[in-house]
Amino acid sequence: MDENMPENLSAQAIIQNLKDAGCDLETIERFLSFEKSGSMQQQRNLLSVHRDHLLEKVHREEKKIDCLDYLVYQLSKKWKHTEVCAGHQPAVGDRKKWKHTEVCAGHQSAVSDRKSRRKNDGVH
Repeated sequence: MDENMPENLSAQAIIQNLKDAGCDLETIERFLSFEKSGSMQQQRNLLSVHRDHLLEKVHREEKKIDCLDYLVYQLSKKWKHTEVCAGHQPAVGDRKKWKHTEVCAGHQSAVSDRKSRRKNDGVH
């Protein structure tokens, strides 16, 4: 065991930990060379840079998850509305159901337009 290695960590344990942390071979070799030369500050800097890199990747992935969550949220509103309206296939003579279908197709704009026209025409 290297005399500079911490007593409770073997060189193999450190190498394995660096691999588990996603360090590539070059980073591991640099870390070990800093260990041999006693450059603890350079070791800390190397680990800090790698940590920052990993954290940036996590944030990029979190943003992707946020985008998916937003899409699912928007679609769930559409799906819920579609499920509510799916059972309303009107018969030819059923004017009430036809109106509902028009509202479902045009959503709130159709409802607002119809209410405005009725109000202006004096129909309630």
